[in-house]
Amino acid sequence: MRIAPNTAQKVMQVVQELGYIPNVSAKKLTNGSGETFVPEIAVMWAPKVGSAFLELLVRNTMDLVERGQAMEMRLTVSPFRISQLETTGADILSRSYNGAIASPYFEEEYQYIQRIAAKIPIVVLHRPTELCPSVAVDNYDCGALAARVFAMRGHRRVAILCADRVGTDIRQTDHRLTGFRDVCQEKGMECQAMFNPYRERKALTTAELSAFGRQMALDYLSRDALPDAIFIQSDVIAAGFLNSLQVEGVRVPEDIEIITYGDDRVAAACYPGITTVDYPSEAIARHAIQMMSDMLLNPFSRPASVSVKTRVTFRRSCPMPEGWIDEPVG
Repeated sequence: MRIAPNTAQKVMQVVQELGYIPNVSAKKLTNGSGETFVPEIAVMWAPKVGSAFLELLVRNTMDLVERGQAMEMRLTVSPFRISQLETTGADILSRSYNGAIASPYFEEEYQYIQRIAAKIPIVVLHRPTELCPSVAVDNYDCGALAARVFAMRGHRRVAILCADRVGTDIRQTDHRLTGFRDVCQEKGMECQAMFNPYRERKALTTAELSAFGRQMALDYLSRDALPDAIFIQSDVIAAGFLNSLQVEGVRVPEDIEIITYGDDRVAAACYPGITTVDYPSEAIARHAIQMMSDMLLNPFSRPASVSVKTRVTFRRSCPMPEGWIDEPVG
């Protein structure tokens, strides 16, 4: 269709005044040649989250496409750092991706993603959001679950060890802490919360997390304040904590019981194996891909957010309590 130059100029003037950005999902669904187009999805990945989940996204995308349960799509990793929010977002929009799967960590990252959600289909991981469909666990329930195990094991003095500072804007940590504390109060358990006093506001490496765990164990021992049981909100920190206890001759689970939260593979590789409130990575990856596929196929509908259930995998560091009902929660 031909448009008169004067009309085109008026349209572009209005576009600029309104700050309009073309819908990238519609823009690239066809390449004009009649060939089948494969949508390109930006994976906005925060370094703090780790890389293992990326493998699950790719594997589940291939499996769902092969089964005919999701449309074919191409995943492109786009590093997502709190210091580069505007740059990363502008790059994703300018490249005309068809959608994005985002794994924000800090509060500013969540807020930024919600600001650009009207311009590109986005699935958010780890925490519910108001403007985007999300796939997450109930972090409150995760903390409460660990505390219920300790209560059924008969412990009276328990602790929770967090990787983040006091006053952090990382709400997932806050919600697990609140869930843990609420059950402790309900069950009459004395609860101590320990935070990382050394941490700058950045993503820590695996080595730094492990070192923090080792140092926290030594701090407990130096004050002769070891609790009956401890819930550690990172599997890597838990591994470091366990290492220091073993070096100092503290027996697990005889002298202290440990539960961690996170990747089942890390906890299983320790000796003794560490009981885990599992982060259901496989299910989250699968839901995220299916949700993105639905958004691409039905651009005028918004999929409902999904809360993925979790459960406790018991190992030697904290045996299963008598009478425990093993079923997913969340």
